[in-house]
Amino acid sequence: MKVLLPIAIALSLVGCSESKPKDPCQDKSMAYVMGKKFVEQRLRAPSTADFPWMSDKGVYVSIMDDCKFHVRGYVDAQNGFGAMTRTNYSLTLRHSKYDKKWYLEDISM
Repeated sequence: MKVLLPIAIALSLVGCSESKPKDPCQDKSMAYVMGKKFVEQRLRAPSTADFPWMSDKGVYVSIMDDCKFHVRGYVDAQNGFGAMTRTNYSLTLRHSKYDKKWYLEDISM
């Protein structure tokens, strides 16, 4: 029992070590999350939106030049009549290194 306590403490401290923050210009997962936000803003009922996981079939995120990303995917959400429909989307967004914000450059839904 006395041996397990130091091991448990050592393992918990390893998880607390500082890690280098991800470069936003290489962060596909953040680009996907921000892309979903831009899509939600254009839905009739955004609270009903059901997006797939980034790793699911039909979802693609690619890194472009100058801190830009291209995101393609789909969302299931209620339309104006209350029926659940699937909408495909394609968008281009970029991260600004200066003000640390994400900007939508183009969207097709």
